Amino acid sequence: MLDSVGSADTALVHEVVGRVRRELPAMVDHITGRMFTEIPFYRGGGAGTVAEVRARLRVNLEAGLSSLLGVGHAPGPPAETGRLRAGQDAPLADVLCAYRLGYLVLSNAVVRAGAQAPAVPAEIVIELLQALFRNHGLDADAMVDAYREEAHYLMSQRERERAAYIDVLVSEDPGLATLLEVARALRLPVDGSFLAIATVSDRGQDPMPRVVSALAAIDVTMVWRIRYDTAVGVLSVRKPARADQAMAVLRRHTTGPVGVSPVFGSLRQTAWALGLAELVRDGMPGAPTVEQFENTPLNVLVAGGRDAARTTARTVLGGLLDAPGETQQTLLATLREWVSAAGSADRTAQRLHCHPNTVRKRLRRLEELTGRSLAEPGGIAELVTACHAWTQLRR
Repeated sequence: MLDSVGSADTALVHEVVGRVRRELPAMVDHITGRMFTEIPFYRGGGAGTVAEVRARLRVNLEAGLSSLLGVGHAPGPPAETGRLRAGQDAPLADVLCAYRLGYLVLSNAVVRAGAQAPAVPAEIVIELLQALFRNHGLDADAMVDAYREEAHYLMSQRERERAAYIDVLVSEDPGLATLLEVARALRLPVDGSFLAIATVSDRGQDPMPRVVSALAAIDVTMVWRIRYDTAVGVLSVRKPARADQAMAVLRRHTTGPVGVSPVFGSLRQTAWALGLAELVRDGMPGAPTVEQFENTPLNVLVAGGRDAARTTARTVLGGLLDAPGETQQTLLATLREWVSAAGSADRTAQRLHCHPNTVRKRLRRLEELTGRSLAEPGGIAELVTACHAWTQLRR
């Protein structure tokens, strides 16, 4: 400021700044009171105690006044404030509001100081106000730059920590003490109603943009781990009845195949449930669809011993696996419908929209290719189990 005035006016500038400094303790109290009354972040206690906020405000105001005396703009105090408030998760708008309030009160103090007897020429007061306006912009820029830099650093750090916690969560047995720490860090209950999901990712891209906020809108919490080619997550649906709503949200947002586990009741089951979700995902085409693991005893049995189930399925299905793919799918689908229809060829035909004799012909062909008889309980058990295993584990 002093660089822009003549030497004769230097004393007047010092006089105005001195008058304002005498008001500084009262100004600090006034501004602090308004901050804790008018600005939500400060009112909620997020910025610390009144004494802590008052001390930081005093430093910032002192720096603003010193800049009027020709010492130049000091970006240190506002930058320090920006980093501090970012670490406190303060809304940037609230911090900027505090800066505007501080400079408004400081400008009013300069006007009052200039009007005190003996009055200071108006042109000196105007130049001081112009300098304050400029410094306000410089302070705000320095604060915002530091805030954003710190917020970006903290977000990256938290994402790394969050990813590490999710990796622990999906491990086979993290242990109870570790599980409690993970649940606290991810803000999940240890017991409740959960879904595990597994999908694919294209070079680390989010396969379900905005799904987390969409789920939050129906009171479902989601933690999400995106890797280079896969993505896994856990949903806390609060109660089993909300699982269908969560599935509907997933269907609206997915860009690829999503496998979903059955509802499970403890975070300790996450690794098991995720394995079922991955099993469903791996058996799906690449279309953007959502499928849930069918929680039947036979399906769970197959999923629990995948290698053995796959080997057994190859042995039982035998020659069927040498048939063309369309033939395989037709015969296996017919078998599934026949079992679901309690062995009734007529009901099976109704479901498949064909003649009952066509159903019988297909089943005879299945018997020929596999060497198993659907007239024998043992043959039915082996074929049904092999059909489930091959359908689930075909990839």
